[in-house]
Amino acid sequence: NEGEHPAALSCYERFLEATRAAADARGEQLALNSIAVDYYKLSMFDKSADASAQHLQVAANDVASKFVAHSNLGLALSAMGELEKAGLNHRHALRYAIVLSSAAGGKGGGQVVNKSADEM
Repeated sequence: NEGEHPAALSCYERFLEATRAAADARGEQLALNSIAVDYYKLSMFDKSADASAQHLQVAANDVASKFVAHSNLGLALSAMGELEKAGLNHRHALRYAIVLSSAAGGKGGGQVVNKSADEM
C-alpha cells in the first residue's frame, strides 16, 4: 500500500470491524498492526500509538504479537518525543524477543502461549 496509506487505512478499518464482529482475535491483531503502521507512515503518531496500544490489549497471551505491538508503540512514542515511555516499550519488546528466541531453540520465529516477558 506504499503511497496509498489513506485508502489502505479505510480498508483496514473495515477489516477491523469485520474481525471484531466475527470475534477473530488474530485478524483483529493484523488489522490493528496494519493501521498502526499506516498512521506512522502518515506521521500521525498519536493514532499509530493508539492502534498499537489496542493491538497490545488484543494480543493477550500471544508473545509474537506482544513483541510487534510493543515495538510499534515504542516507535510511535519515540516520534512523539515520549522517550521514557518509548524506551519502556522497547525493553518489553526485547524481553519478548528473547522469549521467542528461547522457545525456538535460539533460532527465532517461535511462539509461546501463556508466558509473559515479566516471567524472565
